[in-house]
Amino acid sequence: MMASFAKVLPILPFFIALVSAQVPLQLDPPHPNDGTPLNFPSQSVVPQGDEISPLYRLNGTIIPSNYELELLVLLDNDPAYGAQFTAPGKVRIDITPTIATGLITLHSYLPVINESSIQVTKPDQPDLVIEVTQTSNETEGVVQFYSISLNTILNPGQLYQLYIEFVAPISTNILNGLYLSTYVDPVSGETKRLAATQMESIHARKLFPCFDEPELKATIDLSIIRKFNYSSLANANLLSSTADQTRPGFIIDKYNKTVPMSTYLFAMVVSDFTFAEADPPTFGGKPVRAYAPPYLIARGGGNYSAQVSAELLQFFDDYFQFPYPLEKMDSAAVPQFGAGAMENYGLNLYSEGLLMYYDGETLESNRNSITSVLSHELGHQNFGNLVSLNWWTQIWLNEGFATYVANLGVDAVRPEFRARESTIGQLQNSMVADAQPNSHPLQNNVHPTAPDAHVGAITYDKGASINRMTEKFLTEVTFQKGLQYYLQDMKYQGAHSDDLFRNLDIAAAEDNRLPVGLTVKSILDTWTLQRGHPLVYVSATGPNSIQITQMRYVHTDDPSDTLWYLPVTVVSQDVPTLPNHVPQLWINSSTTSATFTDVDTSKWIMINQDATGYYRVIYTLSLETLIREQLNANASVITPLSRSQLLDDYFVMAFRMVSDKKSPGRPKSVSSTERLQKLEEPIIRDPRLKLSYLADKMGVPKPTICSTLTEDLDDNAPTNTSLVSRAAADEKRFTVINHPPYSPALTLNGIAIQTALDLTTYLAQEDHFTVWDVIFRHLQKTHNLLSASDSYQAWRAYLLPRLEQALLKVGIPDSPDHIGIAAIYRAKLLDWACSMQLPQCYNFAQQLFTEWAANPAINPVNINAQAVLHCAIVASGPRTAYDFTFSRYLEVPQGSPVKPRLLNGLGCSQDTVTLQDLIEKAMNTSSSLVRSDAVTAIQRVAMNKLGKPLVFTLLETRLAEVIATLGEGSLNPVERIVSTLVASLTSQADFNRLATFIVDNGEILLPINDSLQASVATMRANMEWMEEYGNSIVNWLEMQP
Repeated sequence: MMASFAKVLPILPFFIALVSAQVPLQLDPPHPNDGTPLNFPSQSVVPQGDEISPLYRLNGTIIPSNYELELLVLLDNDPAYGAQFTAPGKVRIDITPTIATGLITLHSYLPVINESSIQVTKPDQPDLVIEVTQTSNETEGVVQFYSISLNTILNPGQLYQLYIEFVAPISTNILNGLYLSTYVDPVSGETKRLAATQMESIHARKLFPCFDEPELKATIDLSIIRKFNYSSLANANLLSSTADQTRPGFIIDKYNKTVPMSTYLFAMVVSDFTFAEADPPTFGGKPVRAYAPPYLIARGGGNYSAQVSAELLQFFDDYFQFPYPLEKMDSAAVPQFGAGAMENYGLNLYSEGLLMYYDGETLESNRNSITSVLSHELGHQNFGNLVSLNWWTQIWLNEGFATYVANLGVDAVRPEFRARESTIGQLQNSMVADAQPNSHPLQNNVHPTAPDAHVGAITYDKGASINRMTEKFLTEVTFQKGLQYYLQDMKYQGAHSDDLFRNLDIAAAEDNRLPVGLTVKSILDTWTLQRGHPLVYVSATGPNSIQITQMRYVHTDDPSDTLWYLPVTVVSQDVPTLPNHVPQLWINSSTTSATFTDVDTSKWIMINQDATGYYRVIYTLSLETLIREQLNANASVITPLSRSQLLDDYFVMAFRMVSDKKSPGRPKSVSSTERLQKLEEPIIRDPRLKLSYLADKMGVPKPTICSTLTEDLDDNAPTNTSLVSRAAADEKRFTVINHPPYSPALTLNGIAIQTALDLTTYLAQEDHFTVWDVIFRHLQKTHNLLSASDSYQAWRAYLLPRLEQALLKVGIPDSPDHIGIAAIYRAKLLDWACSMQLPQCYNFAQQLFTEWAANPAINPVNINAQAVLHCAIVASGPRTAYDFTFSRYLEVPQGSPVKPRLLNGLGCSQDTVTLQDLIEKAMNTSSSLVRSDAVTAIQRVAMNKLGKPLVFTLLETRLAEVIATLGEGSLNPVERIVSTLVASLTSQADFNRLATFIVDNGEILLPINDSLQASVATMRANMEWMEEYGNSIVNWLEMQP
């Protein structure tokens, strides 16, 4: 599944603003499709003959092998056959007991079960019907069990059949189970209905009684009865469509038997969709199709996805040497689909924006997302579908691998997106998430009623990053072989991480990839069974040796002292690149440090080339200085991904994206002896530096350093305790304190922001998108707040020349080379450079304006840069540029993606009279501005430094009019406008102005008080940020040449 959070694109800075109570199942699941006999454990999970009354999970006493399922889908009003928006159905389940039992328990969350219909029979004794003595349906509790008591004991190892009739709802308000979705046909204006499914994690039980746990796989024979004006889709290929002889106007669609699959992968769609199909030879003649509402397919929206899907399927078949087992692969765009995308076997479902691509309209950033999500869901066909997790604690085996292999797939079929390089973004994202208090291990504890509670950046991005690390230390060839073994070994079963590790160990042993005594399991247990990640500290210990020390970055409240098996690669000025990423050194999980020799510490040295290891690295000042000097001399000597991670590590530490004070188990203070370790004798004996510099440079409050130097030091304190050594302070940034029961932890709160900024002085040379992505991400808040402050010119003078050089390398004018990541990278550079009024950007914008004004019917602005350049046209041009842009806004049809880009541009004017005109258009119900765009227009003005005072005045003097005109009595527009207005404000005067506005209008604004208080908190946070970081940044900027 690709949840919506997994693909949130970076926001550009200026223009584009807007306890399980049961023993887990111990069985080898059946393989009824290939004739493999059932294997039962020698000892049952409960004593032989005992009745089972499970608490939270099914306990493996009944194993399903096939569902024969029939569903009548009633989307229209056909009362003769049932209520509208219901699905009457019947299911016959082949089951085999593993113990002698008179109780069958499965899952159901259905409002109607026909208890008189329930039968238990034996296929080999057709006349035998086992009497049902009692049923129990626990739909109101947390377990959602349906229990059937029998008057006969079922024998272990024998096949029985359970038959149940039921009525399932087609939900009209929740987007899971079987639910109603609609769309409006743009030609007829008619609202079209469809039914679609979303079963992950525990929603199949809402459609039919089943054994709704991922390890309990079974085949499915499905029949869908639907009205003649609809069609249907399901996991397997359609076998036949025949008229229903008992229901005139209905059709029975019968589908082929599926392969063994988990119930959460069941899918169906009943709709009027049409499809686009990939070139048949692409995937060996198997049909690969993309379905959607007919008007979207008519626009060509499905062509790209169908073709790319076929290419990806072929790539995965070749790479993993396991053929896709179904007869077809369908994808469908569901108008309302909350999961984003879902990997159902043979029928992947997507939200429209993640499947439909329109040539000439869809941005390259969106094409990248579409391609990535397609690759992710198709990667699941092996990792999640063929081999599923045995329980939700192992969800990373699904999502972490689908995310990892998605990068391989995209790189293979659309190399212009450079997906293997882009994976560093997943590493960087996941390490931030992994440093938060709510982080969790990859193998996590889940409650059966909320199995997807921990699905997020850890499961997806950390999982993928650990896989990438494993690939690198084993080599891709060995890792690929191990995954092939894993798929063959565990096909159609539920897997545990140990199953993966076992197969990887076989491949590693065959290829001699690990030191004697070290196994993949021993390594990866340290990365999957605990949360967090290491911080690695590198220091020179002699002319030819460095010490590499690992420590727990955060989560200092964790009771374990366990660290990690750390793979280390070392590069240097003498050996700047390595032929592969096989570790030159392993640091044991019970060891904090190791020494690496045969290096010249008078030259630059770095570890973890290309950030293949999942950890951050900080260097002593002397080593960092050598790295910085190399960057300034010739940055290309250091690999791009190493440069990217260096900057990310330092900015994360500088901005202290997580503080120890957030960890409740961390001692609030430590003894004087421990505090002394932070500074040590070389620091406190040198009386050359004032405490204020040390506090600023080390990111530690001045009183803390003062108390450390003066408290209980007796005769050890120097005469002048306000003076310390700058060099020693810089060199001794971190100390590891072993403070039982707490883990080894960072004891100083990061590094100085100036130190991170020092590493950016070389950026005029930088031409790699992964490096600039780090700069844009970490400095966006700096950009936003300084751009609205009096310090903007110092910020502009430093960054703009460096942006200019990067932009000139990629090219300001359009080029055929601007596809894939190049187009995305160019758009980001343009966004930043134009927002800082780069003359070349403004000149280019005016050239485009002249060309466009001469032929208004043809927009010459490349779609990937329209949001930026429409803004630049208005910002750099005369009033006529604003008027022309507004006329184009009016001409573009509603719903076109160009319209909001033009509206966005209107708010970029650098003339307050023009900005006021846009405000008046928004406030005038008779103006030609689309009324649904009115609040957005004012928000856009509020984002403009020149427009902020105008919007403040609007709220202060015309509040009643804003509420009446924009909100029709609702305060929602006020909420939206205030939230946008304060986003980059930092001054006390503006804070006072906001507070006065809220107080003066307190009675009117009372219903949105919570929202307004959030805006007040935003301003306070901005002001605190300026105090903590902003002033230091400005001082640093003013010292630059």
